[in-house]
Amino acid sequence: MSLVLWTLACQPTLIVEAPLAGDDTGVQAGDDTGQVDSGSGDSGPAFDTSDGPYSWSGERTYDIGGICQGTLQETGVQLTDGLERFESACGQCSQFFELSVSPNQICDLGVASRAWRGLSFAGDGTVGIWTVAETDAGELQAQMFAEADLGETVTYAWSGDIGVTYYNASGWYSLTSL
Repeated sequence: MSLVLWTLACQPTLIVEAPLAGDDTGVQAGDDTGQVDSGSGDSGPAFDTSDGPYSWSGERTYDIGGICQGTLQETGVQLTDGLERFESACGQCSQFFELSVSPNQICDLGVASRAWRGLSFAGDGTVGIWTVAETDAGELQAQMFAEADLGETVTYAWSGDIGVTYYNASGWYSLTSL
């Protein structure tokens, strides 16, 4: 799946999720490999995953083909109920978040206003950051798109293709106990 979703009017919509291999959401297939780059957390203490639930605050910056850059803000909360569908989609994930994303457009591309993230903790001080998306059939699929070192602020990066245009993206998030 590429990062562009074509609506009926052929208006491209930026999907704030990383690519999902083999999903059937109507997204144009591309050469998006979802290249995973390890980020590095700050030098703060390792994040304690037992004190939830948490709120998520973060940001993603896209560089699309060296032509346009745009930044998205993400805020949300940890999901604590009805996790069966999410756990089925991402058995490795121990935490799931529903995020609101803004603005609604960058680089003349519309932006999906909602995203789901899963986090998996490897036990070696790293976290896997997953996108969780619903297919047209109503099933959830998950794919890890970045790995990073744990810290109070986690930074990460990934890259891929939008059709014939290459993009780089970086992001960060921090969790605060509610």
